[in-house]
Amino acid sequence: MDELFCEQTSLHRLAERFGTPLYVYSAGIIRERVSDFQNAFRGTDCNICYSVKANSNISILRLLVKLGCGFDVVSGGELQRVLRAKHTAAADVVFSGVGKTIPEIEAALMTLGEDARGLAMTQVIPYPWRQTTTMAREFALECERAQQPVAYDTYGGYLLARFLLEALRRCGKSVSSETLVKTIESGQRWDYGGVSLSFSANNHHGTNFVETTIIGPRLTFMR
Repeated sequence: MDELFCEQTSLHRLAERFGTPLYVYSAGIIRERVSDFQNAFRGTDCNICYSVKANSNISILRLLVKLGCGFDVVSGGELQRVLRAKHTAAADVVFSGVGKTIPEIEAALMTLGEDARGLAMTQVIPYPWRQTTTMAREFALECERAQQPVAYDTYGGYLLARFLLEALRRCGKSVSSETLVKTIESGQRWDYGGVSLSFSANNHHGTNFVETTIIGPRLTFMR
């Protein structure tokens, strides 16, 4: 009878022992593939990073640590998996992707500790602690009333809400999804917190605003 093997191990016997469904991975093949990458980039200054989203099995992550790999993660959960595999692995992690939550960013920075100081982070929301604009001052007052800290994520939501309210006001009495879209795409400029927005039927980006902040003492954002 034909029998399926993984390396020199019978998968039929593994299924009898552990039950099904059963996931079986070949450490030998993983070592071989990592070696292929390492040989291909030999002599270059690089770090081979494994995408944790492909398979976050702790045993596989620990094997990759032993093989000298770094990791690419896109969420706080994936970062915690890597740290379970090696608690000092944070320096070898690329935390990529957009739409990070504040708790995820804070978790990454806390993991780095003092090593996080001096890191540069790009922001697409104006610096919320800048009190030189009317919008920022009004936002700070709203945060004080709500007993909430001033932060990038809440400032972004605040600016979006103010923008939507102003768009609805400009629609006048005949508000509908069609008139709202037409008003927003009219090409007129909208000034919010020092950022000028402008939309059209062919441009839904609104702005190309971006600035760089530096992680300072106590994990604060500095400009």
